[in-house]
Amino acid sequence: MNKRIPLIAAALTLAGCSNFAPDLGVPTVRFTVTGFGPEGALYFIDLAATPQPGSPDGQILEVWLADTPSLPPEPERRPVSLVVPSCPPEGGCSPIPFRLLFPQDPGERYLVAYQSPTAFGGLRRVLLEPPVPIHRSVLTNPSFDLVVPPLNLEIQQESELQTILSLVPRGGFSGTVGLALVGLPSGIQLSPALLEVPGGSPLTAPITIRVGPEVFPGAYTFTLRAQAGSVVREAPGSLTVRPKP
Repeated sequence: MNKRIPLIAAALTLAGCSNFAPDLGVPTVRFTVTGFGPEGALYFIDLAATPQPGSPDGQILEVWLADTPSLPPEPERRPVSLVVPSCPPEGGCSPIPFRLLFPQDPGERYLVAYQSPTAFGGLRRVLLEPPVPIHRSVLTNPSFDLVVPPLNLEIQQESELQTILSLVPRGGFSGTVGLALVGLPSGIQLSPALLEVPGGSPLTAPITIRVGPEVFPGAYTFTLRAQAGSVVREAPGSLTVRPKP
């Protein structure tokens, strides 16, 4: 019996309020508010759900809202039906946009939990710690997040490679974002140099790195920089250039 106690405790922990339970087939995501405003006679709040490293594939059937950061006895349950792909341990997964509609400006609200089906055919409630504020006061400074997979790259001289990045707007950000590789020789080029982010919607796009014949073989470190005005986001990376046969 004593050997069963840790197993029972672990099972109770997984069935409780943790927001990370890959063994149950429940996705682990991070929610971000990306925009808000009127839509006809209604009011919308745009959000993005980003799968976290190691999260399994699954679904989110509902998000639960409350007027305070605490889970009330009867939260407002909103159906969303999000299909969430699995995310590898190294992360860098693309955000999933969705929209909530309200009859009017909802004022101060919080996303406190979400509900997903489990691998065993049941339903799992996942509490968000901390809850995600979705009222307009969190959206006063438009900006964006830069999401990329691990940038541990390898390439041959006189060739090119592709990877992807995502720009997740916050606070209704929209506009042109400049991209640059900082710390690499001039013979290594990045394209595109500019990306247009639509208002309220995450943008996922391929980027191409080209290595010219003048670049010496070797190991390089660099920073991928995304910038729009005073908003700067960066991600570190490494690039190994192999000699051309």
